[in-house]
Amino acid sequence: MTREVLREVLDDGCRPFATPSHRLCLIEPGGGADPTIVIASDHAHVDMWSLLVLARDLAEVIDDAREDRAPGAALPAARAFADHSAELASRPPAPEDITTRWAEILDAEGGQMPLFPLTLGDVAAARSEIVDVRDVFDGGEFEAFCERAAAAGVRAIALAVSVMTRVSLAMGDQPLRAVFPVHSRHDPQWHDAVGWFITNAVIESSDPAPAACARAVKEAIGLGSHPLGPILAPYGGMPATPGMFAVSWLDTGRLPIAPGRLRDIQYVSAVVRTDGVMIWFIANDAGLHLRCRYPDTPEARRNVGAWLDAVYGGLRDTIGA
Repeated sequence: MTREVLREVLDDGCRPFATPSHRLCLIEPGGGADPTIVIASDHAHVDMWSLLVLARDLAEVIDDAREDRAPGAALPAARAFADHSAELASRPPAPEDITTRWAEILDAEGGQMPLFPLTLGDVAAARSEIVDVRDVFDGGEFEAFCERAAAAGVRAIALAVSVMTRVSLAMGDQPLRAVFPVHSRHDPQWHDAVGWFITNAVIESSDPAPAACARAVKEAIGLGSHPLGPILAPYGGMPATPGMFAVSWLDTGRLPIAPGRLRDIQYVSAVVRTDGVMIWFIANDAGLHLRCRYPDTPEARRNVGAWLDAVYGGLRDTIGA
């Protein structure tokens, strides 16, 4: 019952053009159990990094109230997201090699954003979502995975891309090609700001060697480091393609935000309809977790499920688990 009531509150309040478009909820379970604080917003307004900033700041303000201090007085000053948007818009156009590479990748998909390599069935219209969550590694196993990556001279993300590249070549007979969201907080002045500091890139990886995958990740970050409007203008803007495939990687241990008491934080997404495949990898002290959202069709259940099984098994194999 609590979940249903909370979902109604959030569905009603967390909308892109609502004022405000966020809600802060306190759930008191009773019986001496600790309360739960829910920070909710439309995803168009906050990225996952922003949620950590908000949770950290809220914990600080609560401590201030308990200690009779001025709320938030010790928090770092944060610039407005609008300033960041203006700064991006003022940047010069992307170099020709970046524009050319974007064209090569999009043209490989017929002018579309990358598609999932296996059939999803009829996704001409959005379908009800299926959400598949898998705990790939616990904390100790993820440390072993990172050690394997370091031994190969790469970061953990490159080793994960290596596994996905092998799976894409084996099951789809094509390179790993996916939308690859990257953050745009490269300047420390934005580290404590809240907003949508995400831009889209595309990763293409045809060689599963870890070093080659590290280069593919580096290239993807470069593709997402320039204003995309002029680059995508020949395609009518960002193509909204049924069957689109996207992969996101977030290692919270690498974020410049002191975790403090945020170890029990959980991420919950709204229930939506979808026509594509979105994979999130989240790495933290508890290990590596995989979450996938895809359309509810018989073909997607079969093919996305098999793809995830192969990726999960490949990741586990890297540490001999």
